[in-house]
Amino acid sequence: MATRPVATPAQLALAERTVAALVAGGLDPAEAMRLLDITVAYTTGKVLGELRDPTDAEGTDPRAARERLDAAGLPHLVRALADGYDWAPEREFAEGLRALIAGWGR
Repeated sequence: MATRPVATPAQLALAERTVAALVAGGLDPAEAMRLLDITVAYTTGKVLGELRDPTDAEGTDPRAARERLDAAGLPHLVRALADGYDWAPEREFAEGLRALIAGWGR
């Protein structure tokens, strides 16, 4: 899906239903298509990010690297982790999607 255009009858029918729902919600068809394209790109990027190898180039697990963060050199990252930040892809996806849609047209 991420590397091929929408072209099959089933894909086109899904796109049609999605655009129709957005038009029913008040968008014009061209605007609905732009929102659909952006949502698909956002979703694809988020999924690819989740599927990546969880280690860095040297094979280090990011959770182990957190323990070596220099509070003097990286104060905001250290504080974010201390304040409870944790990688939560499902929550991040939902929050990002809501923000994308809520901000559409502003």
